[in-house]
Amino acid sequence: MSVPPELNREKIYALAGKLGYDGQYYHYIAHDPFRQKGFEKYLDAPRLRYRRGLVPLTAYLLAAGQDRFVDVAFIGVILLSVFLGSHWLSRYASNCG
Repeated sequence: MSVPPELNREKIYALAGKLGYDGQYYHYIAHDPFRQKGFEKYLDAPRLRYRRGLVPLTAYLLAAGQDRFVDVAFIGVILLSVFLGSHWLSRYASNCG
């Protein structure tokens, strides 16, 4: 799959002849969560991917829709999710003994 031309400035690493990976597709969705830019044609399964858009949508909203801040917000949302999940799991394990 090719990279959307609007994101060429980001220098996204893509392997020739490979479809891509999940994080790459959700990164595209974070830049276009409401399907206004036509990024769905760069996804392998747009209907499936857009149904799982909580993290990309959260990143988009945190970045206030500004493309230059979407990447930082996307990484921040993912890291926050990992740390909060780890924290809650450790609390649950501690409560269970």
